[in-house]
Amino acid sequence: MSRVDAGIFCLDGFRRGPEMDPGTAFEIGYMFALGKALSAWTKDTREYPERVRSFFADTFGLRLAVGERSGSGARSGALRDPDGTLVHSVGCYQNAMIDIGIEFSGGIIEADSDWRAAFNRATSRLATILGTAAGRRLRA
Repeated sequence: MSRVDAGIFCLDGFRRGPEMDPGTAFEIGYMFALGKALSAWTKDTREYPERVRSFFADTFGLRLAVGERSGSGARSGALRDPDGTLVHSVGCYQNAMIDIGIEFSGGIIEADSDWRAAFNRATSRLATILGTAAGRRLRA
């Protein structure tokens, strides 16, 4: 990862769960820390909270709970899983730290039920980022 200019990542759920592969999350964070260009794709077009909601319903027959927003601690929402853990990252495909890290690198997360379409758009975005960076280096 240290020797490449960029990375493209699949954010699909790992082992039929709502979360991406933890190794991929590590790779994204590592490459972000190195200042690499990032882009990602997923065939699951639902926002993260909906992924979590569906996972608990389909796997365990359990529902998420909607409570009041906390006055202290985690305050980014009121949706909780059956264990009481906050389900956040509304508007994101995965945990907001993943989505935001990719966006801060100049990349984008493409979502399409046709994974090839999502992958192609994500790679096109990455090519644009790399082309722009190469152009800056040539002019410098």
